[in-house]
Amino acid sequence: MRLFDHFDLLAPLMDRAPAPDPDRMRSLLDLPCRELLLDAGGGTGRVIHQLAQETAGVLVVDISQGMLKKVLTHYPNSTDRVHPLRASVNQLPFPDGSFSRILVVDAWHHFADQAGAADELVRVLAHGGRLIIGEPNGDTTGARIMSFIERLALMYSHVLPIQELADMLRTRGLEVTVQIQGMSATCICIKPA
Repeated sequence: MRLFDHFDLLAPLMDRAPAPDPDRMRSLLDLPCRELLLDAGGGTGRVIHQLAQETAGVLVVDISQGMLKKVLTHYPNSTDRVHPLRASVNQLPFPDGSFSRILVVDAWHHFADQAGAADELVRVLAHGGRLIIGEPNGDTTGARIMSFIERLALMYSHVLPIQELADMLRTRGLEVTVQIQGMSATCICIKPA
């Protein structure tokens, strides 16, 4: 358990962080879809802002209560479509195969037990479903410096080399394609039908 929750303090600043290109996210997630989207480690919900209307709804799961409070600020008129839920990605309160679309953006490196998070996300991903993970490219010096600075600030941060993350997901039965764009990397994962 963290003695000091950095993410509660950072919640007001997260809205200023650039969100991924919504058209690219639509394409990667194969939207629109009629199912619920899980935004795992979704923080303030900033990433799904322009995607929520293209699904049956979004569950934003995060461990930080401060981050989740901001979710409804983003969606004051959409409480029927966007639902914040405080939970650990390592213990998701959903049955097996609950989601055909799962998104993790700029959060994986903060998961204390990344192997456990992979197990749990694969468990709740439906057969034929997509898991999209956007992360800093752990093969770059910039990502390693960012991770080091966050650890100095007593934040858990461990950026994996992207092929190591892809291999972690492949060993759990997912088909994984990697896209690299400068300091960012994306794992596009499909669970076989």
